[in-house]
Amino acid sequence: DTANKLSILSQFAFGKALNPSKLGVRGIDQLTGAQLASAKQFGYTIKLLAIAKRLGDQLYTFVGPTLVNKNDQLAQINGVQNAVAVESNALGSSVYTGAGAGAEPTANSILSDLAAAANDILDYDCGSAFNNYHEELKPCNDAPQSYLITVYDCSSRPVDNIDWQIETSGDHYWSGITPVITHDELTALLETINNDFAVNYLPVYDTVELK
Repeated sequence: DTANKLSILSQFAFGKALNPSKLGVRGIDQLTGAQLASAKQFGYTIKLLAIAKRLGDQLYTFVGPTLVNKNDQLAQINGVQNAVAVESNALGSSVYTGAGAGAEPTANSILSDLAAAANDILDYDCGSAFNNYHEELKPCNDAPQSYLITVYDCSSRPVDNIDWQIETSGDHYWSGITPVITHDELTALLETINNDFAVNYLPVYDTVELK
């Protein structure tokens, strides 16, 4: 559902429809108590986000659980509420919120779409794209950013060849947030740690940078 919403919003924002099946969606079923505890201690919460961001001539996309600073507006969204955060040249940063689940909001959206389609039929205005703006952007599924790394059955820093921003440890785990690193650097880091311990990671929201 989240990936489908991103595909629609991407068409509005960038004139580029995304194929949800090619977005590499990560679910919340792999989240652990250690990640939740570490995020809270570091001043973050974990939210399921769908991200599309223009990086030069590339369109970076990601769908999955992400660390969000507890002071960010997106961190305040709970329950059936949905939010869309937009960064634009004209308005800067803006956030739009509203109910995104439940019988009444869903019925309202369906009836609104049906009414709009009926009006288009009556006005002989069918078949035109809802956004005529098109941008040639290359798809990009990885970009430099920061990550929360959580290592299990480990109580101390697993590697020292990285400038960890912050770190903590608990019962049978250690967690740290990396500086901005490339996807190749992340892969190498995970492989090094995985030689001795189980490890997983989460991206940190709003740290993506241009390659």
